[in-house]
Amino acid sequence: MPNGNGIGRDDTPITISDSSPLRLRSRLQWAKYDPKEVVPLTREVDRSVTLVSVMVNGQQLGPIKFNKQMCEVDITYGDIKLAVKTNPEGGMLRVRSGPREFATDYVHSIEKDGFIYTAERENAFISRVGVKQNGRVLLDENWETPGEKEITIHYALPAAPKK
Repeated sequence: MPNGNGIGRDDTPITISDSSPLRLRSRLQWAKYDPKEVVPLTREVDRSVTLVSVMVNGQQLGPIKFNKQMCEVDITYGDIKLAVKTNPEGGMLRVRSGPREFATDYVHSIEKDGFIYTAERENAFISRVGVKQNGRVLLDENWETPGEKEITIHYALPAAPKK
C-alpha cells in the first residue's frame, strides 16, 4: 500500500527498543542465517531500507532517509552489540549480534504484532546508536543513563510509479 511519507509500499519495519528486555521486532518472520545472524524472511528481492528513525525519550533524532543506499545501524545494549546491515543497494537486510549467538542471548516469541527476539541484561539499556549511509556517519549518539529509546528501520518495497 502506498504511503505518503516516502517510506514505500508494504513497509515491514524492524523495531529495536530498550528498557529491559531489549526487543527486536518484525512483522516478517525471522530466519537464522548463521548462529549470530538473523534475517527477515521476504520473497521480494527489491525490498530495501527507506528510513531510519531514532526516538529518545519521545524526541526524534533524524529521521534519516535512504534511497537504495547501504544502511548500517550499530546498537550497544549492555554487553550485546547489534549490527543491522544491508547490501550496497539497501537490500538483503541482516541483523548480527555479538559477542554470543542468538540462541544464547535471545528468547524468540511470536506475538499478535510480529515476531520478537528479546534479550535481558540486568540494569542494561541502549547506550549507543550509530547510523551510517554508504559508509558515512550520519548519527552517533551515546548515553550514560537509561531512557526510552526506539530505533525503527523501515524495510519496504519501492513506491508505486505515479500514473
